Amino acid sequence: MTEEILAEPGYSIMIVAHEITSLETIVTTTVVDSIYIVDTVKIAGTDSVTLVKKLEKLSPKEVSTAQYSFDEDYVKYYTEKVNPLMEAAEKAGWKVYMVTAYAEPAYIESFRHAAQTAYPVYQADDILLKTIIRSNPGVVIWKGGTILKHYHIKRLPSPEKVLEKYK
Repeated sequence: MTEEILAEPGYSIMIVAHEITSLETIVTTTVVDSIYIVDTVKIAGTDSVTLVKKLEKLSPKEVSTAQYSFDEDYVKYYTEKVNPLMEAAEKAGWKVYMVTAYAEPAYIESFRHAAQTAYPVYQADDILLKTIIRSNPGVVIWKGGTILKHYHIKRLPSPEKVLEKYK
């Protein structure tokens, strides 16, 4: 995606989140696993065979899944500040996306759901992301592969002010 981001001729806005912290809880549930026996049976009077599947037993099996809970204040940055800006920028024809440190896809999807993000999320090395902007999250305005402005999340102007400045 790097080449595509740098080659974008128009305005784009990137949310940089070098760390999305959460509490992870492992939830274990029991599911029933069906064990079947498959027999090959010759059909009488022909050269054909058929497979007959027969339930042998039901076996309980434990399945563990991770559930994540994200810091409410961190999620509020997205729902109250970042997402309105991203929606306004997208309506104005800007390319919008988020870049975060490497994480499992399920972790990123869980965060996207919690923060109600609709824009794509890409991954990069956290050191690279900290080099771009130290704020977590931070907002970066691009045009033609050139960074025009960095915004710390606590000093992020309204969507109207950002779009007015970069017409």
